Amino acid sequence: MKLYKICGGLAVMSYIIGTASVCGAIEWRTSLRVPIGILLFGCVCMYVALKESGGRYDF
Repeated sequence: MKLYKICGGLAVMSYIIGTASVCGAIEWRTSLRVPIGILLFGCVCMYVALKESGGRYDF
């Protein structure tokens, strides 16, 4: 399996989990440190996926 496919999948899952975590943290008035970290991890994974795939978004 190619690196960009793995990173692309991790990025999408991080976006979903991170968004849900941000909503939960806002609703329960807890720290946003972990949810923002999850979203940043997703951004880094998406950057690596796009860099490795040559700019194609087909993973």
